[in-house]
Amino acid sequence: MISSPTSSIVTVNGLQHSNPSYSVWLQLDQLLRLWMFITISSDLLTEVHDVPHSFQLRERFAHYFNTPNLACAIELKCTLSTLSKDHNQSMDDHLRGIKQIVDYLALIGSPLSDMDLVTLILNGVCWSGLISLGPTATYVA
Repeated sequence: MISSPTSSIVTVNGLQHSNPSYSVWLQLDQLLRLWMFITISSDLLTEVHDVPHSFQLRERFAHYFNTPNLACAIELKCTLSTLSKDHNQSMDDHLRGIKQIVDYLALIGSPLSDMDLVTLILNGVCWSGLISLGPTATYVA
């Protein structure tokens, strides 16, 4: 991490002036912060939009994502396994909710395989009665 230079400097005759190094540092810091904002999801952006500097943003990300949380991963996977689409819920909302959970699982280091994800989605849609797999359907473990 590059530490921030002081925003002002005192000259030999005791006058205080803005530090040109700080201006350059601030421009680079804000550019990096903007890049970080552009690359994160809108849900995460609402959590970190008030962080003023890129190094603080990196620290916040480290706090959120570098702490493996087994209990959280288990809870989210249990939620996914019992999730089904409500009759009054649009398919878009249902899939968006699944995506949020799956994305968070990936961020905490417990991603789902594509096969598991498809199985969970179809299972939730089938249990809601929207489609029927019929009597010949078999599940492969």
